[in-house]
Amino acid sequence: MKSVLAVSLLTLAAAVLCAQDKSSDSGSGSANSNIEKEILDAEQAYRDATLKQDGQAMEHLLRLDYMAVDPDGMVFTKRDLPPGPKVSGKAKPVLNAFKVRAYGDLAIVTGGETWPGPPAVANRFIHIWSKTDGQWQLAITQITRVKAAPKAPAKAHAAPTAKK
Repeated sequence: MKSVLAVSLLTLAAAVLCAQDKSSDSGSGSANSNIEKEILDAEQAYRDATLKQDGQAMEHLLRLDYMAVDPDGMVFTKRDLPPGPKVSGKAKPVLNAFKVRAYGDLAIVTGGETWPGPPAVANRFIHIWSKTDGQWQLAITQITRVKAAPKAPAKAHAAPTAKK
C-alpha cells in the first residue's frame, strides 16, 4: 500500500513538473498572485473546517478522490478520514514556512505547523490542490512529524588523551 502511494505521489509530481512549462504561458505575475491568494483562502477555509470539525465544509473542500498520509504513515481517503482535533481558541497551531507554488490548475503548498503542548508537536506538510469547475479542492495531504533536535550535553567533557 505504501509503495502504491509513493508511486502515485511521484507520478503526480512528474505531471506537475511537466505542466509547469504550459502553466507559465500567461506571462503575468498578477495571475500567479491571484492564484496564490485563492489557494491561501482555500487553505484557511480548510484549516477552519478541520479545527471546527465542519463536515459540510470539508465535503466541498476535499476532492472525491482525496487521500491523506498522516505522520504515522496511515493512509486515509475522504470517506474514512478521522475528524481533526476539535480545539479551543488557545490550542490553534502556529504556521510557518508557508510556500505556494502554482502550476495552472494544480497548486502545491508546503509549510510547517507547531501545535502547543504539552507535549508540543511540530509537523511539516504538503497539500496538493486541484482546480475543478472553478473551485480549488484539496487532492492530497502528506504530514511528517518533525523530531526534536537532540539536546546538547549539559557539560562538555574534554576528549580523553592517551597517556605516554
